[in-house]
Amino acid sequence: MQKIFLKRTIRDLRENLFRYLALFLLVILCMFMVVGIVGAAQSVIGTVNTHAEENHLEDGQFGVFRPLTEQEKRKLEDAGAVLEAHFYLDFQMDDGSTLRVMENRKKIDLLDLYDGSDAAAPDETAVERIYADAHGIETGDTVTIAGKEFTVSGIVTTADYEYCLRNVSDMSADGKTFGTAFVTPEAYEGLLKSGMAEHSEEYRYSYILRDRLTDAELKEMLSSIKISADQAGNLTDLTTADANPRIKAANDDVVINQSVGLLAGVIVLVLITYVISVFIVHSIDSESSVIGALYALGVKQGTAHAPLHHASDLSLSGRRRNRYCNRIFPAGDQPVCRGVVFLLFHSSAGDGLESSASRLRDHCAALDCLDRQYTDHPETAEPDRPFSAAERTGCGEEKGRRRKEREGA
Repeated sequence: MQKIFLKRTIRDLRENLFRYLALFLLVILCMFMVVGIVGAAQSVIGTVNTHAEENHLEDGQFGVFRPLTEQEKRKLEDAGAVLEAHFYLDFQMDDGSTLRVMENRKKIDLLDLYDGSDAAAPDETAVERIYADAHGIETGDTVTIAGKEFTVSGIVTTADYEYCLRNVSDMSADGKTFGTAFVTPEAYEGLLKSGMAEHSEEYRYSYILRDRLTDAELKEMLSSIKISADQAGNLTDLTTADANPRIKAANDDVVINQSVGLLAGVIVLVLITYVISVFIVHSIDSESSVIGALYALGVKQGTAHAPLHHASDLSLSGRRRNRYCNRIFPAGDQPVCRGVVFLLFHSSAGDGLESSASRLRDHCAALDCLDRQYTDHPETAEPDRPFSAAERTGCGEEKGRRRKEREGA
């Protein structure tokens, strides 16, 4: 029986090849779309996080009115904070843009080189990549800052200026109007003394927390530091990395794509489930006649064979069933009694399937009637004797009653 079902399955696949192929392509296309969107977002997030870790991304930064003393820095470091001064000066360039100049970093927010190298001489500078692209600056070119020429030693980015905003409150970045540059401590000191900066030097520190020190605890310690004994606190602001729009801006952009991709995956899964259910319902409708016949014959879910659903099939031997079939069925209907399952699964004509099942259902009542006669009076049962007219009439009436009940339903 399992081989028969397998043959029917293969035949169904051949007949509906285009339908199943279209469903397969739909599933593949939807999977490709969802995996592509989510995978691209995950790739960007992973790359940004890897670069941030490699370049020692800060946990936050804070500004002060005056630089911290060595004693104040030592106290904060003993509490578990790694500090590095990231002071800067803003200079207006000849084209009207602003270039923010800082010293090379050593511990926190290290320079990520795209081309060239860090500034190693007092007349060298490394320029931020977006600003360099917007102004056509390449490694080896010369830029003038505060009236002094600097050779561009490299093109870089930094984790704390990944999204290069002049102020954290700005809505968008524009490489044509703002960028950053990094020089040696000697060159920075010379620019500071030039007095050509747009405003006074900004005192900012970046930090990485150690030993379970929290941002709130660090802020409390900084707030306790006074400009002088009788003046206000020295802290101007403290911004954590999570609240800084300059940091990991690319992640913020693709997080939406990732969420949309996952939502699209759920929607696509529901749609595919619906399409498959429609295919299954269509298949059931097309096979309804065969399924109905199998249920009428007693086939149950999980059975490995299709028994005939009447008492004679259960209580009589194969030889006696054949004899009863010969006695009650016309010659053309005898195969229905003896081999209905074979007819159902091997007939090539749909009409043959339905008519075979219908003939069997019509004669089931008669077979039950004759079987009861055999069971009730085994001593008088003569398998080879043709039934009398009265016996045929009684069984025929029961068969007719069953047919009327079925037609009325």
